[in-house]
Amino acid sequence: LKLYSISQAAKLLGISRVTLHSLVEQGRIGVIQINERSRISHSELERFLCENTMLKEVTNSEDDLDDVMGPRGGKGDKPEIINDDFFNRILKEVTNG
Repeated sequence: LKLYSISQAAKLLGISRVTLHSLVEQGRIGVIQINERSRISHSELERFLCENTMLKEVTNSEDDLDDVMGPRGGKGDKPEIINDDFFNRILKEVTNG
């Protein structure tokens, strides 16, 4: 069972500690109390991310493609796809692993 401090979990989610405390107070993220310190499990972070990930509807519209890829004829960087590898890479960075 991997547990994160509030600071580590906030960094993983890309939010401030204040925002994370707010999510905990709202009951949107569960915590484990250990010796009066709050810890958040890896599985709880995954649950929160899964439940709060919104996907944009895919269309064949050229305008929508321009929004994602940049205007035709320009350099237009491809968007980074967030997947398990991305999440695990962030975890390694935060935990110095």
